[in-house]
Amino acid sequence: MGLMKNVGIICEFDPFTEGHGYLFRELRRLGAERLICLMSGCFVQRGGPALLPPRYRAEAAVRCGADAVFELPFPLSSLGAGYFAGAGVSMLARLGADTVAFGSESGDIGELTALAASPAPERGPGSPSGGTAEIWLGERGRGPNDILAVEYLRALRKLPEETRPGAVAVKRTGSGHGGYALPGGETDTPPGAYPSASEIRRELLEGRDPSELRIPADSAAAVRAAAAAGRCPVPPDAAGGFMLCAWRMTPAEDAGSYAECGGGLGERLRRAALAARSFAGFLELAATKKYTSSRIRRAMLLGAMRIPSSAAGMTPAYAKLLAAGPEGRRFIGEAAGRDIAVVTRASDIPDSEQARLQRICGERAAALYSLLMPRPAPAPDLLTPYPYIFE
Repeated sequence: MGLMKNVGIICEFDPFTEGHGYLFRELRRLGAERLICLMSGCFVQRGGPALLPPRYRAEAAVRCGADAVFELPFPLSSLGAGYFAGAGVSMLARLGADTVAFGSESGDIGELTALAASPAPERGPGSPSGGTAEIWLGERGRGPNDILAVEYLRALRKLPEETRPGAVAVKRTGSGHGGYALPGGETDTPPGAYPSASEIRRELLEGRDPSELRIPADSAAAVRAAAAAGRCPVPPDAAGGFMLCAWRMTPAEDAGSYAECGGGLGERLRRAALAARSFAGFLELAATKKYTSSRIRRAMLLGAMRIPSSAAGMTPAYAKLLAAGPEGRRFIGEAAGRDIAVVTRASDIPDSEQARLQRICGERAAALYSLLMPRPAPAPDLLTPYPYIFE
């Protein structure tokens, strides 16, 4: 399996679940010395806001066993599987991870590697992540984690061999995404014992007390703290009115210029917004067999936030630290000489064109997300907190 000193995990932890804890324990059992997490910030890969702000999720992760948590910057956190995986794998390699680990419905690294090496349909013209690869894998019975796993492995293949991390797949157990039972069933854990994050989000949005959730105690404490501060739960369609309004005001000549909006999708969204009377109607009118529903939601979000298509291919200029424990702080010291800056405050941000673009996109994400929370807050509240340091 090779060296597993610094094991990188690309994640959302929205919120941190018993399944995530199982992943951590399995990686430690396999020999991982440090667990270095790269976590989505205010907006996540499914094309909507996170249930609770990133700092609470990062604190829960460190308290539950992670050594350091960095932020996968917006909009890379909200792009299709190929770009999401590519950005995450590249950032982990630049930080110094020697292994990339991920959960998988199959848990078969050989089969996943073979799928990663096989050709998939080309993505549409002008469309950086047309969803065709996701559809192709879905038609072959791949679950959402297997689809991401294949994209991680594809991204790893593109890195220089001398700096390329290894890969480890851990078979998921308990419930799959959305609560379905995982295939196979040959596990000591009965289905539902490890409820998925989507199940937990649904229960929270239905009003369940955090203390009653089937999540680790430290994760429940983070959810309670966020709720007490009026910062969660944020519903998945909380930005619906904003997106409908923004797309109604989008000029026809600009509709295809935003990230994820190429190939005619931007114009389709503009027309759907003009005809829709509600966000639900907007979703219904925009639906098409050509694209997955997640792809459409991502395009709605990124277009409404006026994220240019060029931002989809940006190279992260810095890694924002969200939380760290003792080993994580040692890892940060070792990463100091690498080609990506570790940032703990605004004054640490490098002065470069890519850093400015990354910062602008992050500021837009915070500006919107801060208004979606149950108790809206000034945007700087989500930008300026120092990272959580666990002694």
